[in-house]
Amino acid sequence: MSNDRWVCLTEATFDGGQLVVHYDAQWGEAAEPDTDGSYHLHLYGSDGVDPPADVQGTHADGGHWQVEDAPSPLTYAADHPLVAEIIGDHPMVCARIAGPNDHLVESGPGEYDTGNCATIRRP
Repeated sequence: MSNDRWVCLTEATFDGGQLVVHYDAQWGEAAEPDTDGSYHLHLYGSDGVDPPADVQGTHADGGHWQVEDAPSPLTYAADHPLVAEIIGDHPMVCARIAGPNDHLVESGPGEYDTGNCATIRRP
């Protein structure tokens, strides 16, 4: 949260039918997120370490993420690609802030700590 742009996932729940993700975010000078030419979220599945955050944007190779600019909470059906393909069996959902060209926003030189991961609760 020390960056001008950040996201904090506060809760993630999957009940077998849908994934619901709650978050707080700050977009810097952009008042609202926008996937068409402004700042937005990249969401991906992880165990908290793998895959590393630094590959979750177009500045790197190997990442696989969902682009999002909708307000919190985000809701996805179980067959949505974010749930079925990107998160899969990972125990966590993670988010980072990306810019207009899907490059992740740096929190420092070569660092991408503009977000966090939340364990997916399965009631």
